[in-house]
Amino acid sequence: MQTVNDITFVLRSSGERTEVACLNILDEIFGVDVQVIRAVPFSEALRQSLIAGVEKGKTLTFIIDADVLPSKEGVLQLLEYMSARPHLFEAQGEVMDKFFLVPRAAGVHLYRTAFIPEALRFIPESTASLRPETSMIKAMEKAGKPQGQTSILVGLHDFEQDYEKIFRTAWFHSRKHHYLYRKYFLDEWRKRSYDTDYKIALAGLSQGLVSRKQVYADISCFSSEISTFFQAYNFEQKKPLVGYSGKDVTEMLESLFHSAHYIKTVRRHSQLLKRKELSKSFRYKLLRNFSSLHCYAVSRFMQLKLKVRHTV
Repeated sequence: MQTVNDITFVLRSSGERTEVACLNILDEIFGVDVQVIRAVPFSEALRQSLIAGVEKGKTLTFIIDADVLPSKEGVLQLLEYMSARPHLFEAQGEVMDKFFLVPRAAGVHLYRTAFIPEALRFIPESTASLRPETSMIKAMEKAGKPQGQTSILVGLHDFEQDYEKIFRTAWFHSRKHHYLYRKYFLDEWRKRSYDTDYKIALAGLSQGLVSRKQVYADISCFSSEISTFFQAYNFEQKKPLVGYSGKDVTEMLESLFHSAHYIKTVRRHSQLLKRKELSKSFRYKLLRNFSSLHCYAVSRFMQLKLKVRHTV
């Protein structure tokens, strides 16, 4: 397995409330310097992050977004996974996502640095793709440099964000994942609207669904609308996040996976996949986004049944 000395650590940030916490947790895990990249649009942040890895010249380049709170156990497992597969260009685990309500692939990438120069030419312009990083990875797969997608849980995603970021994310994903937001998550967010985060997300989702504005993977696309919304409704912004540690991430993950809300969400997802009226394309997109979740749901429910029987 590669050691810390073989890895360049890069944090991509656009001013997330969790940026400092993410850096602190990485310091807890590895005790190394992390290079912070602040650039827009996202395609440029991706380019600069990868170039930072090339310039350092280490075997692997670990890139994490500042809206992720990493799990020590998960990150170390991902490094072990990548070290055992020298043919891979990139490896990715999953994060527990506050707004998707289940684990999904996002926010953390581990790249083999030797392949990065070839990958740079596959980064699309910001106006050409809502998923610049995914587009690049798929292009590299076609070129014979595969990706390793795993169900290793590497952290929390979009937890503890400020309201502007939540509004922007919900709007953007109403375009990027419209097949999920219209048919799946709208009801789930409404059920959780006692949490102000979900109220703001519903507002951003609504804005995205009714607006005809063209959006890209660029935070500047949303600045005027965000300003208008928060001036009109006068939400008090959250205070800076202080003292969040790796232990907090572990405890949060454990509590989420044992919560009734999470179990109901997994059950609903499994039922959704069985609905006959779903088009083949929608079913495929669900499976693509939650491939490991469907397998996890089966094992999770088996564990719960066994636990109940043992208790009784």
